[in-house]
This record gives sequence, C-alpha cells and structure tokens, in this order.
Amino acid sequence: MVYVDHDAIVLAHSRALLTETPDTRVMLGDFRSPQSILDSATVQEFLDWSRPVGLLLVGLVHHIADAEDPAALVRTYVDRLPAGSYLLLSHFSDASPEARALEQAFQQMLGSGRMRSPKEIEGFFDGLELVDPGVVPVVSWRPEEAVPEPSTPSTLLVYGGLGKRSGAG
Repeated sequence: MVYVDHDAIVLAHSRALLTETPDTRVMLGDFRSPQSILDSATVQEFLDWSRPVGLLLVGLVHHIADAEDPAALVRTYVDRLPAGSYLLLSHFSDASPEARALEQAFQQMLGSGRMRSPKEIEGFFDGLELVDPGVVPVVSWRPEEAVPEPSTPSTLLVYGGLGKRSGAG
C-alpha cells in the first residue's frame, strides 16, 4: 500500500503511525500531478506492476475543480494500471436538493469541493467494467443491513463505485 497526500503534516502523522508496517509506504504528492506520483521511486519500486493494483480515490476527486479536468486526471492513473486492476472512487453527489445546497458550505469550509451528478461520477469509470451495483450511494453499496427507505439527504451525499480494468495494461 502506498498512501499519497499533499499535506506534510498528514504525511508525518502517517509515517509515525505506520513505522512498523513493512508493507506500506507514505509519500508526499499532489493528485493533480499524476506523472510525479506514478513515476516516483516509491511507487515504481514498491508496487508490483506485473500484478493487478487497487487505486483508491476516496474523498478526493470532489476537491478537484472542473477547470483542472478531474476526468483526465483519473484517466491518467487508470491508464497506467495493469489489467485486472480496480478503481474504487467515492464522490460528493448533487443527487438531492439538500446536497446541492451544501456545495457552497463545503467550498467555504474546506476551500474546495464540487458536487457532481451520479452520471458525472459514473463518467470517472469510463472504459472500466463497473462492479455491481455500479455507482450508487455508498450506503447502498452491498450493505450488510437494509438501507432505510426513503433515502435521506445524508444517504445521498456520497456516491461511489468500483471498476475493473480489463485488456492490456
């Protein structure tokens, strides 16, 4: 496992927590600079690129503005994954009026944050085989217990999915 974060404080904290975990590395990097992450010695030497890799983009892509072309950034990472690899992605969704109203609050609190439609979120999986149930509210992704109906704004806030890369990698 290679954790990448752009915050040096998070990096230091992660390294302290993972000092006795030989199968994990932590590195400083910016998601918006995929080549510097993918071509880094940490990633190239530590991960076995002859086997499938899991790319986890959890709570990240919604912080990338449209002008930064998040779909192209995700595609750059996915295109480098070996065949059989998976992309797990979660994202704030505008699936409810309440969620849409939160977008401005997130931007003010966090300095970033973009709600996207379920269809836009599904677009990040273009070219991948979506694993059932597809891109859905994360609370509905294979829950152990029944999800209460009707859906509430909080259950519609975060959508996610899992996609598999097939073919040549």
